[in-house]
Amino acid sequence: MKIVVRKAIAQEHRVILPKVVDFDAILHPQVRHRGIYEYVVYTSPIGIKGQFRLPRKDSFGEDVVEVQWDKAWFTIGITDLRAITKVDTLIWNGEPSPAYSPGGNINGLLGPGFHTQVALKQEEAGQDKDFSLAINLNGSGGLRFTTVGETTHIKISGDWPHPSFSG
Repeated sequence: MKIVVRKAIAQEHRVILPKVVDFDAILHPQVRHRGIYEYVVYTSPIGIKGQFRLPRKDSFGEDVVEVQWDKAWFTIGITDLRAITKVDTLIWNGEPSPAYSPGGNINGLLGPGFHTQVALKQEEAGQDKDFSLAINLNGSGGLRFTTVGETTHIKISGDWPHPSFSG
């Protein structure tokens, strides 16, 4: 999540990482053939849910005079956008968010991706906010997750008889 803060002289953005994030992926592999070669591709619905703890204004530093909560947005980074076949609406604190816009919108921190605005209010500072969404991906060669949460859980299941893991 990205929040806009206004200092006495300038405006800047702050990135807030989730307190908890859970990824639940199911891989559906398929063996394909091209000439004498064989390769594996997959489709994967991925459920993502978690929780953000909204920071209090004083956690941004003494030089911050205003936090513009109404300009916050939620960002997902995806390395290869061509892999996306479907993205469900973000559910933020029980409510659907506006449509996604292209781009990670965090100056290259997460790479390409998409983002949407989230409804935050100043009086919610210090509170926990839940989120969830689902993404369907197609891929080959691998599926990687970045552990962005204070606590990150990754569950991957599938029926491929010879999986390999790294990291």
